[in-house]
Amino acid sequence: MMPQGQAFDFASFLYMQTGVGGWEVQELSGGAANHTVRVRRLVDLRVNDRDGEGDDEESSLAGFYCRVLTEYSSVVLKQAPAFLAKSPHIPFSPYRQTVEAAALQLLHQSLDQHPFGLRDVLTKNPLIRIPRLLLRDTTHNILIQSDLGSHRNLYDVLTNPGTAVHLASSLGKTIGQFLANLHDAFYITSETTKESPDLVATFKNEDAEHVMESVIRQALSFMKDAEVPDFQTLGTLALEHWTRRHKTAFSQGDIWFGTLLVIGLDLQNPDVEHTIGICDWEFAGPNHPAADLAQLGSYLHLMSLSPLTGGADILLAFSTAFYGTYFSTTSAPCKSPEYQRSLIIMHGWELINAAGWHSRQHMWCGCMGTGVRCSHIKGMVHEGAALLRAVVSDDSMDIQALRMIPWTEFFQIFDSN
Repeated sequence: MMPQGQAFDFASFLYMQTGVGGWEVQELSGGAANHTVRVRRLVDLRVNDRDGEGDDEESSLAGFYCRVLTEYSSVVLKQAPAFLAKSPHIPFSPYRQTVEAAALQLLHQSLDQHPFGLRDVLTKNPLIRIPRLLLRDTTHNILIQSDLGSHRNLYDVLTNPGTAVHLASSLGKTIGQFLANLHDAFYITSETTKESPDLVATFKNEDAEHVMESVIRQALSFMKDAEVPDFQTLGTLALEHWTRRHKTAFSQGDIWFGTLLVIGLDLQNPDVEHTIGICDWEFAGPNHPAADLAQLGSYLHLMSLSPLTGGADILLAFSTAFYGTYFSTTSAPCKSPEYQRSLIIMHGWELINAAGWHSRQHMWCGCMGTGVRCSHIKGMVHEGAALLRAVVSDDSMDIQALRMIPWTEFFQIFDSN
């Protein structure tokens, strides 16, 4: 077993599988769940380099590696330890790779191939690219997927002063449209479970739920450190909502700046439609229809509070198009009190967690330290707490309190209350 916190030696592993050295291994930033790298061949690799050396499972698996790595000059490899790769103190079953593999397959399957195939969603969204599953190795907890390439992530684009406003708006529209179509692809009910029990069973990952509960408890800790007086009440609200939420839509599950890649960014030609790659589907599956919106929205919200990020017009253009397109496209009951309350709760604790999470804090301020390290982060945590406090009652929302938070204008809640 690999010691916690120690990086996986991909070059040695590939040599063991293929018998060939000479691999260019580039660590990829972004997701916190796995050890993730881009691998390129530096030498020729024959399909039969390790094929046929024996009849045992290891030899057969080595043959699969050779075939995949021969066909593709560049691939992305993910190795899943039994914990979050960037937070080793949080246990996380490698079953997450089964979830991601199933999601990637489903996204490229038609309804003829699977009763809940999602290829039509990609057909409706030609500017979206999703990796293809190439190999799932359950023996070594390795997943190989096609390489979307080396591109700027969404944060880099939105903070680049050279980004045109109409380009930002176009990107927001593209992502909003895709998420709306994804969430509307099918409605998950008890009947869905009966019709396709394998679908629900495959994406049911209790360990992932426990990870998210740990994340919410971390948000509670950040509220305590920020001297939020009712941190315990607000943390309990967030946790109880998460454990009881209505999981009726198929969601990406971990959508933030690091999972959104702007492919072929050309700031000199902003009128060209840009393609967006979406990676990291370990948390995909049935979820509340507002969950993806809450997570990505919380990161956008934090940008609006950050002293680092100028270009408010760029952020405004993206966010207006993102929320506007999503709400005008989705069939989710966005005007219902349950939906609105859920969106606010999840947005609130996602914001608090991202503000206090050390590996993400470079996006919010340049101060030193970790956790609630400065007045900037403390103010962000209090903003998230104010959102939670406004919906702490099961029966009503504090509309006046919500109006005091400018970002809530994007939620389209005031015209229905």
